[in-house]
Amino acid sequence: MKIIHLATVGVAALLSSLSAQASVISTGTTTASLVVYQAPAGQNAIGGVSPFAQSGGGNLISIEQTGSGNGFGSGREASFQSGSNNRAAVSQMGTGSSIVLQQTGSFNGVSGGLVSSIVQSTDHGMIRIVQSGTGNSFQVSQAGGDNVATLTQSGAGNAARIGQSGTELLAMLTQNGSNNTLQAQQTGINNAMTATQAGSSQMMMINQSGNANQMAVTQTGNNQSASLTQSGSHNVMIASQAGAYNQVSVAQTSSNNVASVSQSGRGNVATIRQ
Repeated sequence: MKIIHLATVGVAALLSSLSAQASVISTGTTTASLVVYQAPAGQNAIGGVSPFAQSGGGNLISIEQTGSGNGFGSGREASFQSGSNNRAAVSQMGTGSSIVLQQTGSFNGVSGGLVSSIVQSTDHGMIRIVQSGTGNSFQVSQAGGDNVATLTQSGAGNAARIGQSGTELLAMLTQNGSNNTLQAQQTGINNAMTATQAGSSQMMMINQSGNANQMAVTQTGNNQSASLTQSGSHNVMIASQAGAYNQVSVAQTSSNNVASVSQSGRGNVATIRQ
């Protein structure tokens, strides 16, 4: 049995009106559930060139779109759930923003009973999340204008939390391996961060605020930790860890600073304050 719930101010309004479009395919062998709410007269869309598709069994997603001109998987890149028992909750407000969500594997999008969520309340923003594997989870929120956040998770038991609020912010995050944890927070104007975790049981906490700052962080190996903070303007931070049980803590709190740190081996500790 497959269940599709389409909820608007009148189901017919969602399916037939040009102002609220939904294109959905749900297939599989066991229950799949899709709950949709789109505010009428907003020219929001779910699915486009390719419909939003559910395949496999036990997948669940809720999608809520208000505002105007927003899209979920409505561009050249489709959104879909494929596999079993994947979960997600999507909420989009504002104007002209887009979300792409691609889940494959099993039991992605839920951790400790908490369903992974995407909340976008921005104008002309973009969020793209790709999950494959087992038991990966995320919490993503974005507010402001012209912001972009991407997250790619593969492996098992990885968890990411991303928050952006400001203007022209970019966050590109990747987790590959098992039981890695990443928390990223970014505010301000024209800041950019990239972060990559590969291995197992890594922990990364990054916080960037101010204007025109850049941060690039990489972890490979296992059981490493990184805590990185940058504020002010026109700062650059580059950090890399390879090996096991390494620790790094970097903070830049003024302007026009450059910090670069590299760790390899086992049990190293580095602290930088500027």
